Amino acid sequence: MSVIPFRKSPSVTPVAQKITSSFDLKSLPYEVMRINKSKTMINLRVYVEKHQHMGRAFFKALISKNRSKLTPDEYALMIPGLAKGLRNIYSQSLTIPSLMVQTSGSRYKFEAITSGILKDKLFTVMKQLSDNKSQYNLYPLLNNLQATNAITASLKKMQVDDTPTVETLYIAINLENEMVDQSVTAKLLSELESPMLQRIFISRALKSGLFF
Repeated sequence: MSVIPFRKSPSVTPVAQKITSSFDLKSLPYEVMRINKSKTMINLRVYVEKHQHMGRAFFKALISKNRSKLTPDEYALMIPGLAKGLRNIYSQSLTIPSLMVQTSGSRYKFEAITSGILKDKLFTVMKQLSDNKSQYNLYPLLNNLQATNAITASLKKMQVDDTPTVETLYIAINLENEMVDQSVTAKLLSELESPMLQRIFISRALKSGLFF
């Protein structure tokens, strides 16, 4: 959700009232994510347990019916594709595979995978694990529940000027096993509590296949 200031809102236009009548917008569930220091603004996130959030559906309908009145960002008009261009330039400096995540409300979409290395070994393996030759199977990176929860928790709290959050993921892959869920084992560094356990994990991974 965008930041909502504590001020009196202007009256709803007749067009908005027509759309509002088809949505039940009372007692909508939200979570408070952040309050500014002067306590004049609040960040809310929609709370979705089982079904689609009615507020999200309302705003989608509102935007859809008013597209002709919306104006594009001036910088996007000046330089079309600027965001993707900057992303590609940044990607060339990376030495490890990276996932580009696009946020949409409380949801996250993996938009692209990037690396500065043309033939990254992990990318090659993730392609081997995929049923589609033109796609990558991200299971080695996303099968560890603690790791994915850590990513999601960080994204929810992260602001533009925050320092990076760092986690180390140990991945063992045995390509001889045809079942992907059985061929991949991933552990966070925090799960391997001692240097000895870390060495054992690496040794077993290399004996049966690959280690990342």
